[in-house]
Amino acid sequence: MKNFIDFRKGLSAAGASPLAVQVPRALRAAVVAALVLTLASGGLNAKVLDDTVATVNGKPILLSEYQKRLESIIAYYRKASPGILRSTAAVSELKTKVLDQIVDDAILAQEAQRQSIKVRARELQNGVDEVKGKFKRDAEGNVLPDEEGEAAFQKELKQEGLNYEQFEDRIRNQIMIRKLIDKAIKPEVEVPKDSDVQEYFKRIQFVVDGGTGTLEGMSEREAQETRLVVQQIKEATSERIRARHILIELPPKASVVEKSQALNKIKDIQKDLEDGEDFAELARAHSEDPGSAQRGGDLGPIIRGMMVPEFEKAAFALAVGEISDIVQTDFGYHIIRVEEKKAAQKLNFQDVKEEMRQFLYNSKLQKKLEDLVLELRRTAKIEVFLPKED
Repeated sequence: MKNFIDFRKGLSAAGASPLAVQVPRALRAAVVAALVLTLASGGLNAKVLDDTVATVNGKPILLSEYQKRLESIIAYYRKASPGILRSTAAVSELKTKVLDQIVDDAILAQEAQRQSIKVRARELQNGVDEVKGKFKRDAEGNVLPDEEGEAAFQKELKQEGLNYEQFEDRIRNQIMIRKLIDKAIKPEVEVPKDSDVQEYFKRIQFVVDGGTGTLEGMSEREAQETRLVVQQIKEATSERIRARHILIELPPKASVVEKSQALNKIKDIQKDLEDGEDFAELARAHSEDPGSAQRGGDLGPIIRGMMVPEFEKAAFALAVGEISDIVQTDFGYHIIRVEEKKAAQKLNFQDVKEEMRQFLYNSKLQKKLEDLVLELRRTAKIEVFLPKED
């Protein structure tokens, strides 16, 4: 079992803009992940000034950047944990933490400038190429013609309200932050010893097996971090499937007429499937799940407990290649097709040893970064213009 902890997927990827270079997890942890920087920001009580949501030592943070990051977070949770989005308080907290993370990035970029950290032309070009490379494939990984990739890149620039010079400035700042971490933080962090990794493995295995005592006495941050690792291990070792679905949504408290219309729509799609039409193409054309429709309905790996009970029961009962009957959940009507099934695997220390060592190292790196940001925030002038939630 390899790469059971993917530091660039899930929550860490959720808040990243497509126009961002890959930076260490210690910096790019998602604003709602266990390792998020939960630092105090300025009061959210003023009116948004034009397209500026905050300033950091006089430098503006644009509304477009804030909105794009927030949209990425919302899109992730719409797929991974839609129940969170039903809580007004949780959504409000997400908005605050999104802005906190952008402020932290700005503070770090300014500190890099203060330390005279430079970005060479070649480094900047490599960063630009890295970002542009993300637009050379479609949602399913197929290589696009150069002109289509460039068009997709330009469209993203427009959506984020950036011209090319501003885009390069963003990449330059991200590279400076990466170099700041290399210069100021990494030298202070030691690589964990084998004995430390072995001890951590035992603690994690205990929690994976259902134990809770390991979490006692931990700080909230450490406990959240441990739960995140445990969840990722479960995803990699538990029985799992990969499935596609087609969703026709039902609004909360749907009327009889709305239910009838949605049911008729999903029945028409079911008939098309019975007539031999392609599941992925029908999902792209008709599914009302924005998180998966463009991928042909692909939901990725699913383990028990990830989906609502009605969906889970139907999906895990299917054989590979089999298509379900219509399944109703709180979200609407689904048709499910299972693409893969994998049996549960036993967690083996040697298989995950180096990934766990890297995780422990990154955790220490994260703590050092949090300490640096907290220190910088004490002297920074931060003004926030985002209005309070009603």
